[in-house]
Order: sequence, then structure tokens, then C-alpha cells
Amino acid sequence: MQTATPAHREKVIEILLASFADNPSANDAIKQDAKKAGRLRELIVYAVDSGYRRKGVYLSDDGNAAAICYSPKERGAPLRDAFALLRLIRRAIGFGRVGYMLKKEKQMKLRRTKVPMFYLFFLGTHPQQQGKGSGTALLNDLIKLADAHSLPLYLETSLDSNVAFYEKRGMEVYTTWEIRAGYNVRFMQTLTFE
Repeated sequence: MQTATPAHREKVIEILLASFADNPSANDAIKQDAKKAGRLRELIVYAVDSGYRRKGVYLSDDGNAAAICYSPKERGAPLRDAFALLRLIRRAIGFGRVGYMLKKEKQMKLRRTKVPMFYLFFLGTHPQQQGKGSGTALLNDLIKLADAHSLPLYLETSLDSNVAFYEKRGMEVYTTWEIRAGYNVRFMQTLTFE
């Protein structure tokens, strides 16, 4: 695993954008209209830049997988975070959807673990490179990083295939939230720290 530098920013955005194009949670976060592709890019840019402010953007050694994962100790830059959030609302979420997103985030927070943890915000492998071990290697390195700090690795996923992928690597679902019929979010963490 390598820590992504600002020179890697566009590559990280490209990998995550391709990986999350059809992701239910990513698409639920953005306004669905003719500008959907640009709105998804804005969401990914927001996440990547937030990760950089928290010293938590990584690439697999082969450069085919990317992750945003950070420690609770990394607080970012509150003023920059606020401006970035306003930009995200304006360019991706839409002002008319702010109430929905605030209610959703409130429910997500109620279900999140209350213990300090490493938060895996995004993990993706470029679709053309999936199945070659890049994402697995990156996840294994992130689990080791969290273990080195005696913290669990925590994430949320809305894809059944992701649940199986993470369970094979020692993570468990500790709760599920059905947002609506056919759209569930699973809250997962490493088994090491319960």
C-alpha cells in the first residue's frame, strides 16, 4: 500500500468514480437528473479531498485500487470542510434534498459504532482490474494499519457482494438498516475489537 500524494489525486478520483458509478449509496446521495455523472464526480471529489485533509488516501501497490480511510484522530480542517460541504450540496446533492440527507445521516450516526475506529469511507478497484487482488491487498493493508493502532476498521456498504468480500477478510456485519425496500446499508467492522 502507498499513501496517495496530491499528484495521485486524479488517479484516485478516476478509480473511485469508475468503481462507484452504479453504487446504490453513492447514487442515493446525489440528485438524479441529466447531470448525474457530473454530480457523482463531485461526490467523489468531495470524498477524496476530505480524505487528503485527514491524511487518509491510499493506493494499492499496483495502483489499480484506491481507498479513503482515516483515523478518528484526523479531524481535517473544519472551515475547509464546511465550504467543501456547501459545494457538495450545491453541485451534487441539491438544496431540495438536504433535508432527506440530514435525516439519513442522523439515522446512520445512530447505528455507527461509538468506539474509536479507522473509518473506511471508500474502497474501490477500477472495474477493468477487478478480480486480480488489488482491492484485497489494499484492504488487508488497511486492516493491518488499524490493528497497528489497536483500532477496529469500520465501514458501511449497500452491496451484497461487498458484504461477502469483507466477511472473507475478517469483518462482520453488526447491524443492518433498511432505508427502503431493496436498499439496505450494512454496518461492518473487524472482528478483532468488539
